[in-house]
Amino acid sequence: MPAPQPYGVSARGAELWVRDVIRHFGAADAEVTTATNDGGVDVLTERHAVSVKHYTGSVPVEEVREIFAVAIQRGLQAVLFTSGSITQAGLDFASVAPVALIRYDVGTASLAGLTSEGTALVEQGFGTTFYV
Repeated sequence: MPAPQPYGVSARGAELWVRDVIRHFGAADAEVTTATNDGGVDVLTERHAVSVKHYTGSVPVEEVREIFAVAIQRGLQAVLFTSGSITQAGLDFASVAPVALIRYDVGTASLAGLTSEGTALVEQGFGTTFYV
């Protein structure tokens, strides 16, 4: 597991930290995307399109829909990591879509699944399939 970052990280640092988390949990091919024209995808693996939202506010449903749409278009599973929270509309959409939602804290190097798919990835690793 990547080390805690008690002084925090930048948005790009959060993407790199999440990439390392994903590698730790079994997706050795995880790579951070370029900073532009990525369609909301910040980290890619062979099986996952991952969005990293590094802020204290709530992630709106539109951001959850965006990563789901891009993931489906690419034939991948949608994952969204946030350092904040998710609006109720975002949680509702993610539970139906499905989108794996995971809350992260770089200061303590901790993770918590916010949906059953997110919990499965945290508990079982990135080899877990939550839809086909």
